[in-house]
Amino acid sequence: METSISLKPETAAETSSLVTQMTAIQKVTSDQMVEVANTLCLDAKKIAKSITEFFEPHVKRAHEVHKGLTLDRAKYCDPLTNEAKRVQRLIDDYRTDQLRAAQAAARKQEEELRKQQEAEALAHAQKLEDRGRGDIAAQVIEEQIAAPAPKVEIVKEDYAPTVAGLGTKLEWVYELEDIALVPKEFLLVNDQLIKATIKFRQDIPGLKITQRVKSIQRG
Repeated sequence: METSISLKPETAAETSSLVTQMTAIQKVTSDQMVEVANTLCLDAKKIAKSITEFFEPHVKRAHEVHKGLTLDRAKYCDPLTNEAKRVQRLIDDYRTDQLRAAQAAARKQEEELRKQQEAEALAHAQKLEDRGRGDIAAQVIEEQIAAPAPKVEIVKEDYAPTVAGLGTKLEWVYELEDIALVPKEFLLVNDQLIKATIKFRQDIPGLKITQRVKSIQRG
């Protein structure tokens, strides 16, 4: 099957000339230039149409070959790829459960450490109070209140032990619970809806709606 098709020399030359002429136009500044520019655009569309017609049979044959090869490839590769993705998701689900279990265990340990530190501080403060050092006892209690909360670090081996050929990373994900509470900077403008609406309504708050000219070549 051919892999490269050449245009007729005269068509290629005309195409190159038109591109050069249009590239030279950087700004339209008069009605006369509008006529010149429009003529070039019409000529360009005419030549582009003839080039498309010239290539169409070749493209069609190549497309049919490509379609057949793509279907053959998909017949064998898609089941492998799809099942691999499904099993990968099962691995991820399991390890996500392990991560959540490790996080819950860490929170429980942190709470136990916090209670232990509070109990030790209270016991120390009570001894000071018994010895008549209420001022220092109060200071011990204040320091305990101001102390940072205990932090238990979770390591990768807690939820994803090393497996040959399998990497692991943590990613943040989200689920929408209440769109009314989402800050506006996280909401996307619906460009398609706006473009369809401004044809009939131009008073949408927050938008500056104007008109611009769009040329349509006929010929």
